[in-house]
Amino acid sequence: MATLQFTQQLRRFTETPEIETGAVTLREALEEAFAANGQLRGYILDEQGHLRKNVAIFIDGQRIRDHVSLNDPLSPRSTVHVLQALSGG
Repeated sequence: MATLQFTQQLRRFTETPEIETGAVTLREALEEAFAANGQLRGYILDEQGHLRKNVAIFIDGQRIRDHVSLNDPLSPRSTVHVLQALSGG
């Protein structure tokens, strides 16, 4: 099963469950995490359901490209990392 993990930064704001899922897309896996903690949705997605600009998601070490539909495929062995993108100057 694919594993969905959230980094420590998000844990400062809300509970971030580690999810093991049979989901075949990133969107499906995220929906499982949101079902476990509804508050998490607001930290990850904007009002249109798109990935927030300050959030980065990596699947098997590769940054996702689809920030709108989040239909990136998952394999049964995928590891997904969800983190706040760092910025600064």
